[in-house]
Amino acid sequence: MSQLQAAVVDNGITGLGDHFAENPDVHYRFERVVPGWQPTFDEDLVIVPNGADHVALLQARDAIRVVLDRGGVVMNFCGCFTPWLPGTTWVHDSAHPNREMRYHVVDDPLGLMHGVDPARLSTESHGIRGWWACGGLVTRYPDQVVLADPWQRAVLVADRRSTPGLIMATASGPLVHPDPDAAEDQGPRTLYRNMLRVAARQLESGHA
Repeated sequence: MSQLQAAVVDNGITGLGDHFAENPDVHYRFERVVPGWQPTFDEDLVIVPNGADHVALLQARDAIRVVLDRGGVVMNFCGCFTPWLPGTTWVHDSAHPNREMRYHVVDDPLGLMHGVDPARLSTESHGIRGWWACGGLVTRYPDQVVLADPWQRAVLVADRRSTPGLIMATASGPLVHPDPDAAEDQGPRTLYRNMLRVAARQLESGHA
């Protein structure tokens, strides 16, 4: 895989650079959100980490759409509660007991879950269980759902239908680039690396 060029939306979160440190697979450029933000993304991979400013992203939705319309990739790991992401939004839902949170694969034609054990995405603390279990994704194309919870809320979507590009989005499931020397974990590390491989295929051949 040749080195990907990625823009990371930077909302000023402390330590963000440590989570997306440059490595042989990806060169990361940090796009800082500032008042009146009007970004231009030269990169064909845009990453929106957990804790992003989705009000600002709504204002920048045209720039995001340009990336997708030219066949680029957006990876979003934060609850998209404003409609900046084509085809998908995030809805808060605390109606279900988090202690019952489990995940199952719905459909995975791109191989995002290859080598991933859905149980490894869940953590449990003080009776709360999940991989950021406070809501779900609502997508225009239910056939693009990769991973869901027991109540059929989408928690991972790989959308190739809303735009000519590829949208990979989690329902606030935080993901960061693991240390290149870190072993596979059948969980978040493996999933993130799979996402990068799928993004590279999309950008090299025009389809994932």
